[in-house]
Amino acid sequence: MVKTTMLSFPFSVGGVLSEFEKMWDEMFQPVCRLPSTLISSHFPPCNLSADENGTLHFEFAVAGYKKDEMALKFEDDHLVLELSPKKEEVKVKIFQKAIKLSESKTNAYVPFSKYNISKVEASLEDGLLKVSIPIKEEAKPLLIEIK
Repeated sequence: MVKTTMLSFPFSVGGVLSEFEKMWDEMFQPVCRLPSTLISSHFPPCNLSADENGTLHFEFAVAGYKKDEMALKFEDDHLVLELSPKKEEVKVKIFQKAIKLSESKTNAYVPFSKYNISKVEASLEDGLLKVSIPIKEEAKPLLIEIK
């Protein structure tokens, strides 16, 4: 005899459909939610925020990678992060390898017309690559005084 399990959703004001939508939203959340930029891949995971001055702040989780295994550059209105770990010869017997460092390339759309890429700052600390890109003065919103 085969035992089966059936999912049950509570019938409430929202009904079955709203419970399904909640479950769907939780299962398929994107790695990065970006209001004004687009990330092209999901590795490495990243956070993106903008402060009150309009400066973009990226945080890439790059634990295990060394500085010389990373390349950060701008190409065609995109911030590009390339990860290229060096292959090391291992002389020990590995029983389990769950942490894999692999080559990766991530693109983030950053319009050069709005952001001052010549003043970008990047730092690596505790496995986080932090990149800050200030907005150009002329791209900031202009407040108009109403008389």
